[in-house]
Amino acid sequence: MQPGKTPSAPELQVKLANLAPLDVVCKLGQGYHSEVYLAKHRTSKRLVVCKLIKQSTLELAEQLRLECQLRQLLHHNDPTHYSACEMQENADVPYLIWNYIPATPLSGLIPLSTDHPIARTLHWLAEASRAMKNLHDLGWSHGDISPANLLVCSTNDLADDIVLCDFSLTYRTCQPPTGRVRGTPLTLPPEVAQGQFSGPASDVYSLACIAYYLLTGRFPHQGNSSIEICWKQIHIAPQPLNPQMTNCKDFPHSISEIIMQSLAKIPADRATLNDWLAALAAWQPEKSWHRYDACKWWQTNLNLLPENQASLAYPLSNPLANPEL
Repeated sequence: MQPGKTPSAPELQVKLANLAPLDVVCKLGQGYHSEVYLAKHRTSKRLVVCKLIKQSTLELAEQLRLECQLRQLLHHNDPTHYSACEMQENADVPYLIWNYIPATPLSGLIPLSTDHPIARTLHWLAEASRAMKNLHDLGWSHGDISPANLLVCSTNDLADDIVLCDFSLTYRTCQPPTGRVRGTPLTLPPEVAQGQFSGPASDVYSLACIAYYLLTGRFPHQGNSSIEICWKQIHIAPQPLNPQMTNCKDFPHSISEIIMQSLAKIPADRATLNDWLAALAAWQPEKSWHRYDACKWWQTNLNLLPENQASLAYPLSNPLANPEL
């Protein structure tokens, strides 16, 4: 999901006039077929997310219904990180609505600083692995794991936890789609670039691309066009990770191995999320990244975010308000 500019008030009123009793705060993002807004419910005053499809077709409405079903499963399995989701319809316009959890995409945090502690980087990778494994255990694969689709929570009780977003390309693992190349080129698995999907193994490849980027500042394969990047994903082996490529002198070799194994061209050769979680848990830095560290970072660096992102990341609470963190 790509960030979208907030439309003018009249445009918002036209789009949402016939929907639930919501006052729109801003536009959170948009995809090929949908738009996502942050709004406040007029009765309960709670902040909610509202996802609308741009055109009301049977195919898109069914996709929205499946996403609602998945979000309900995630909420049942992990109510701390995923809100209950409802599908509503007004004037033949279907839409989803769920409670808002303050967060910002990982893609928005990475450029803010080049000196994130290695403990924080490993924490993000462990959190992403946890979130992905929860999804896979439910029988679903995400289909578009990318920095833009990993939300880093910023409230005091969830600081630096990661949740998945943008389920528009998500599919049941037992029923993978075929024939269409879809996803984010920089994190696109080679089999997906050829119109095939391998479920969890495809998501793991994308996670490895993100890990590579977090450590080196560049993705395994880059290029001047989506076609060039996809060609490289299929045919070119990435440059092996080495200490000179990272900003961390003591980066654990075992995790480098997991990342490179997960970038294998053949899905069956890749590491599993259990491998990731085990490797990340086995490495204990001198100072782990604790909740208090995350809260302090958010309070100190919130001003580095663009104004619209800062107001979304922390509209509700003081990150250091809870002395138990």
